[in-house]
Amino acid sequence: MYCQDDEEKKFQDDEDLTPKADEEKSENDGEAEQSDEQADDLSDSEQPKETTDDETPSGGSGYDNGYHSYSYNQTPPPKKSGKSNSSMTVIAVLLACIVLFVAVMVIGISRMAEPSSTTDNTSVAATNEISSAVGDQSETTSTEITSGSETSTAATNGSPSVVRINDIAISPESTVTSDTTTEITNLLAKCYAACVQIELYSNSTYLGCGSGVIYTTDGYILTNYHVAGPASINGYTLRVILTDGSEYEAAYVCGDLEEDVAVLKIDKNDCTAAVIGNSDASVIGETVYAIGNPNGVGITITSGVLSSKNKSGAVQSQNVTVPMSGMFLFSAPINGGNSGGGLFNAKGELIGLVNSKGYYDKSGNALEGMSQAIPIATVIKCVNTLAETGGYIPGRAKLGVVVSSQSIRFTTYHTYVTKVNENSAAADAGIQVGDIIAALDGHNLQATAASYGLISDYDALHYLLLDYSVGDSATITVLRPTTTSYMGYTTTTYDEITLDITFTDFNYNEY
Repeated sequence: MYCQDDEEKKFQDDEDLTPKADEEKSENDGEAEQSDEQADDLSDSEQPKETTDDETPSGGSGYDNGYHSYSYNQTPPPKKSGKSNSSMTVIAVLLACIVLFVAVMVIGISRMAEPSSTTDNTSVAATNEISSAVGDQSETTSTEITSGSETSTAATNGSPSVVRINDIAISPESTVTSDTTTEITNLLAKCYAACVQIELYSNSTYLGCGSGVIYTTDGYILTNYHVAGPASINGYTLRVILTDGSEYEAAYVCGDLEEDVAVLKIDKNDCTAAVIGNSDASVIGETVYAIGNPNGVGITITSGVLSSKNKSGAVQSQNVTVPMSGMFLFSAPINGGNSGGGLFNAKGELIGLVNSKGYYDKSGNALEGMSQAIPIATVIKCVNTLAETGGYIPGRAKLGVVVSSQSIRFTTYHTYVTKVNENSAAADAGIQVGDIIAALDGHNLQATAASYGLISDYDALHYLLLDYSVGDSATITVLRPTTTSYMGYTTTTYDEITLDITFTDFNYNEY
């Protein structure tokens, strides 16, 4: 590494040996003289330091022209160049901008402080134009906005006055402007009042919710079997809530699993009943409205179009999948709890009973935005048949028994027979009170429930009976209890017995 004296000497030697350096030196000397003249104007404290021999010459670039590349440990002072002129110019421009800005602000503030008759006249002219356009029915507007040099009562602290807008254009009544829309909203208001919330309780425990539609003024209600059927079987309490907030305990009247239709009754004789429409005349693409109780939040209305008719579908009742045909598909959004609610057309007529928030294709894929409803013509046929026969659909394969749950050997059965209907298929087959139905045609109910993801063996019995009709025969396996006593102790054993059964047409109200 060179010492500083050696660097100075070598730097001088290079200058002597390079003619180009001499020319640059003479030019730098001229620039230095000009800089010295400018430096005279500065104060002594602002005088730049003289360039020493060990610093970079002014006007150069570290003298790195391919021959040398030196690095210095001390920080080089400012170069004597034209940068001083540039700095002074920038400062002068900035000062001029500041002075101009201050002048503009002073002039603007002074003008705003002075009252202006032109501004007031303009405000009055604008007020007159608005009044003539919409009809000047507001006397306060004309008195508050004055002419000449007087300001509006709304003007404060010298601020420009605010021109009022007459509120005559805002209707104090309904925001609906179309006669057609008003007619629809009036019709839907009646449909809305005919729909109810349904809640299921076991003692005081809330179990779930659904929807329903009142179809007679004396309190008969349509809903889905999968909403109300479990209540009739398990002894649940059904509570109905009207749109006016009143609540009633409902009685289960009748229903059918395969049609997914049930009828309830409340003790009220002045109900708002739905107007029944003709679902056979419904047209694909027409506007429909689904009214129900989604997830228990209360009665709501959603709209869509009728997407398709006469579709085969399915619905689950207590996890029993029931195939259905002739279904409506529609695009109005619904949720769990809408089941049993009404599907209405634009005339305010009930054309369907909502029973599923999804539709599945042949591969089991759920279609987005496709909800399912039972056409009202199908519902009417089912209800009328139930009314005529005393609560059953002829031709269905039924056992004719009432069952409950029973725990035996750490296993709970839900097909413990507590009643056998007279003249039923079960009575003809020899099923007795106390029997536990264990299998149908060799299909164990417990295993069937586990295989299909059903809740219990009772649901499996429902599922298996769907494959039979009146006149069909089958074998039914029961566990029959035998009680023995020995030395004061009572022991109950269950023997497995297989019985032959033929399904007959009878008046049934239970399974």
